Amino acid sequence: MNKPSAKKLPVFLLAFITAFAFSGCGSEETSSSASASGTEPRTESSIQSGGTQDTPNAEKPDSSAAGKEPFIAGPCEGTPDHFLAADNDLFRITVVSDDPDGIWGYSWHLLLENRTDRPLLFAEERGWINGWAVDPLWAEKVSPGETSLCEMSWLDEDLELCGINDITGAGAVFFACDPGTLERIGDEIPVSVYPGGIGAFAPGEYTPKESDTLLLEQDGLRVFLTGAENNRYKDLTIHLYLENSGSSDLTIRSAAGGTSVNDLPADPNWETILPAGMKQMASVCWYALPASASVIEMPLVIETGGKETEAVLKVSL
Repeated sequence: MNKPSAKKLPVFLLAFITAFAFSGCGSEETSSSASASGTEPRTESSIQSGGTQDTPNAEKPDSSAAGKEPFIAGPCEGTPDHFLAADNDLFRITVVSDDPDGIWGYSWHLLLENRTDRPLLFAEERGWINGWAVDPLWAEKVSPGETSLCEMSWLDEDLELCGINDITGAGAVFFACDPGTLERIGDEIPVSVYPGGIGAFAPGEYTPKESDTLLLEQDGLRVFLTGAENNRYKDLTIHLYLENSGSSDLTIRSAAGGTSVNDLPADPNWETILPAGMKQMASVCWYALPASASVIEMPLVIETGGKETEAVLKVSL
């Protein structure tokens, strides 16, 4: 079934996203969760996290097979119908159910409660599916003292790009912030869900093709060029495969003002987060270039643990 496509937006536009909330979102009680999706989503009996009593730490996936221990929620409680991800003085986040055929793709139904006297914008980062770094397109604004039932979806087109069919594990790090300033409020909440149980978790694999070009290999980070597109409007997109075999999350961004295309300045303002042990398919885009691109030189800043290193991607098309 063809589903609408959507472009990913950077964090600074999260407040804008909330103006276009999914049709399944709204201030409802938990009992409305099944009618919001139109399908029969899986409930807590099939959702597991290392933070719950049902899933002790000893049952986590083998980190050697997954590349990294998946994100594990902090101290949590579970009920037969819900997975309680966060419960503090500021907010409460409940994963009501997961749904393999949501509005845009694989989805979580979330119940958000704002316990403060000001609006909160709930969002996520460092999302993943089957060991691939894939962020869902989601943010939700909740008024003071209100609750909201909404759907967070990973886009089918992103999962197809990574060759993901059956979901064996998914996760994200939730946070709340001020809708105006985007200043974060409270702690980050990492959550993992394993639809078939932790024992069934199977990380996705990718073997670089002969046509892929290795652009960078540095400190556990490898970057391959997998393709490029030049169109008649002189727009340019390069497609990258990245893998992080290290033990720390990486924030990778193009150095401000440093990128050139055909020796002319052309900054793509690109940034991505690549969690430890994970893989990612990413695209870097330029628009309305003076001429069709043939040579790209893009300096990178790679940040991990508060430290920054530099590297350069050189691409010949």
